[in-house]
Amino acid sequence: MVKSRRIMPAHPWKLLAAVVALTILAPGLAMLLVGCGSGETEATPTPAAVLPTDTPVPTRAEPAPPPAEAEKAASLIDDFESSDFDGRWWPFTDDNTVSFTCTPDQPGHTGQQAMRLTFEVGAGSWPGCGMDVDPGLWGDAGGLSFFWRADRAGLEAFVILSIKDPTQAHPDSQGFTPFQVALQTPGEEWTPVALAWDDFAKADWVGESGTSLLDPTRVVELLFQVNEAQSGSIWVDDLQLVTGPVTAPGPAAPEPTVPPAPLPSESGIDKWSLWADGTQLRGANIWQRVVVPWVDGDEFLGDDHVGPPFVQKDLDRLAAMGANYVNVSGPGLFTEKPPYVPDEAVQAHLDNLLDMIARADMFAVITARTGPGRSDFTFYWNESADWGDASLLNDDVWLKQDAQDAWVEMWRYTAEHYRDNPVVVGYDLMCEPNAPGRLLEIWNGEDFYPAYAGTLYDWNQLYPRIVQAIREVDPDTPILISAMGWGSVRWLPFLEPVDDPRTVYMVHQYEPQDQYTHQPYPASNSYPGSFDLNWDGAPDVFDRAWLDGYLSIIDDFKARYGVPVAVNEFGVMRWSPGAADFMRDSMDLFEQRGMNHAFWAWNPSWPPYSHVDGMNYLRGPDPDDHTDLATSDLIDVITQTWGRNAIQPSNAAD
Repeated sequence: MVKSRRIMPAHPWKLLAAVVALTILAPGLAMLLVGCGSGETEATPTPAAVLPTDTPVPTRAEPAPPPAEAEKAASLIDDFESSDFDGRWWPFTDDNTVSFTCTPDQPGHTGQQAMRLTFEVGAGSWPGCGMDVDPGLWGDAGGLSFFWRADRAGLEAFVILSIKDPTQAHPDSQGFTPFQVALQTPGEEWTPVALAWDDFAKADWVGESGTSLLDPTRVVELLFQVNEAQSGSIWVDDLQLVTGPVTAPGPAAPEPTVPPAPLPSESGIDKWSLWADGTQLRGANIWQRVVVPWVDGDEFLGDDHVGPPFVQKDLDRLAAMGANYVNVSGPGLFTEKPPYVPDEAVQAHLDNLLDMIARADMFAVITARTGPGRSDFTFYWNESADWGDASLLNDDVWLKQDAQDAWVEMWRYTAEHYRDNPVVVGYDLMCEPNAPGRLLEIWNGEDFYPAYAGTLYDWNQLYPRIVQAIREVDPDTPILISAMGWGSVRWLPFLEPVDDPRTVYMVHQYEPQDQYTHQPYPASNSYPGSFDLNWDGAPDVFDRAWLDGYLSIIDDFKARYGVPVAVNEFGVMRWSPGAADFMRDSMDLFEQRGMNHAFWAWNPSWPPYSHVDGMNYLRGPDPDDHTDLATSDLIDVITQTWGRNAIQPSNAAD
């Protein structure tokens, strides 16, 4: 939408006497998904919008205020992450504008998006992009700040604040008195700008007419305007009011230097104790997959090799809610098809993700969803007809010896690479081993093992080889092993523990899956409730006692083998009646058994992925409402439980 009344007449290019100091910062290093699958289907991704995952992380030039102070000192105007950009920002042009666009663009400074102004303007043309503001929010502020960059240095632009002024009589003003700052862009690196109200001067072109005092409580428009006779692109991000001293905003935290990964005897951090000494890790899963452009489109999972894109603030938000543990459920480090070799792009992506988790002060488990002879599409195999290419579905790991041999080597390689990473506290060897159900249509261990024990279909003959390979290069990091049957509790008794003193056994708990946790909307069964749970046609009581009884399978396994068990996936559709009570009772019962737990799933803020939110507990029970809530019963249950977390990487050695 073009609001032509905001077109400004000619602005002479004049740098103000009050020079605005800029600190230039050099960049540093920087479906409806149901867990790993749980035997369920996922909605086929709909093409949707793009983000490189390697957002530059500026090197700190000056100490930034502590997070609490920084949050107190600034009030966000726009970080350009939310939808409805066109509802907030409007372009203005004139007859001498050759071309001008004002759009969201990727990547942003600290997030996924920024505002981009791209322009070609002739002499006597001053296009720009503006937003209406609520002056009632500006009274306590002393100025504003933002980050910006450009495709080249030296482009000329204005930041303009417009006051609705009944005393303004200039014929071109249409009742507005503008106050402006003239700036020149930096180059391609994100640069902070801080502008105090005193830096703004009344625009010369309105002459003496109108007020000469910039009163922030009367500002009704904020505009970014480019100067005449130039072309290029300018990006703006993290626009905020500053209520403390007006200084350039602090850069993002520098990428941490990860110390050599000491063994427990050297550092005091015993990763094994995090699993063996009661519930100490509480958090969430994040899902990652190698992008298939012709399936995913150009936007849905971003344009990097792996998606959907996570950025630092996604992990920071998870930690701020109280989590101390991220289960990274993503592609393994070897290719899915022969020759089975390291996928360097997957490895670089995981390195970056682990760095962000470390900066958020959380621990991580690496879960291999895919690897030699296994694609992520195994988790939604019954939708293969929709993909148009049956080759996407790859389950050769259960059919070919060379694929299993390569899976062993993949984990040897992975452990050698991450053994020195202090936040990596577990290797989950395979997400939801699923040969019986996927390839044989066998749904319980009693039917599977008499016929197939010791064959390539049998996880019990493969995973001990992986454990041995890992221990040849990494004697310390705990190893996590799920049972077959998509890791379900009822398959746990058929898992044969390996002779390794630092192995944890895993379950995924979604039962009763068909009748409750994965009900389509509108859901009819509630928790607690009464409905058929054992397929005999008669109603059964579904409540905490039922859950406790079902989890007694875990009690028997622990008593028999004397090993720890954890739950690295569980959850319920957010629209299921009683979902908050189900989550509360589930987590309480896990903790009674001393089990660490991570729910499915924590989503990124990447907008094209926002509708994949059946188990996004920041949202309410309406499946058509894709907005985050400030609070809800589900959120309260989760934060109360996560509030018990007492250990993070930063204090683990204390």
